[in-house]
Amino acid sequence: MTCLSSLLVLVAAALLAAAPASAHVTLEPPAAAGGATLKLTLRVNHGCEGSATTRLRVRLPEALHGARPLVKPGWSLTAPRMALAQPYLRHGRQVTEEVREITWEGGSVPDAFADEFAFVATLPEQPQRLALQVVQECERGRIEWFQVPSTDPAAARPDHPAVMLEVLPAAAGGHDHH
Repeated sequence: MTCLSSLLVLVAAALLAAAPASAHVTLEPPAAAGGATLKLTLRVNHGCEGSATTRLRVRLPEALHGARPLVKPGWSLTAPRMALAQPYLRHGRQVTEEVREITWEGGSVPDAFADEFAFVATLPEQPQRLALQVVQECERGRIEWFQVPSTDPAAARPDHPAVMLEVLPAAAGGHDHH
């Protein structure tokens, strides 16, 4: 093995070791430009205590605007509108309530499989880290993915980390509706 090959293997191993072993609900994309309107996908990688996932609920931070869940065949969907602590203007109209929580239930994702649950939302303009709290309920047990991980690489990783979204500096040219 060449020095470069050995180095690449070591770097890959280090990256895998640094990956959060307990992050079993993840977000795609994990980062996006501020002001963008995009599809955010929650990926469930296993069930609870070896049993199937039957319900997934996500609590959205108020900094995400205009959330609209995607319908998932075989699952029922609820997305009640709730009053906002800080109303804002969108397209010249004041918005005082929005979807703050989305629940998919009634389907089944076996423990040995993964699945995705998606919604569309607009990110805030300012760079920041947003925590999405997810409750995963299964045939046996439930997991609350609420713990906000530290940005300090030396800090211990939480057992049940919240799903994190990194809002990056806004792209030049204004906000996006794609």
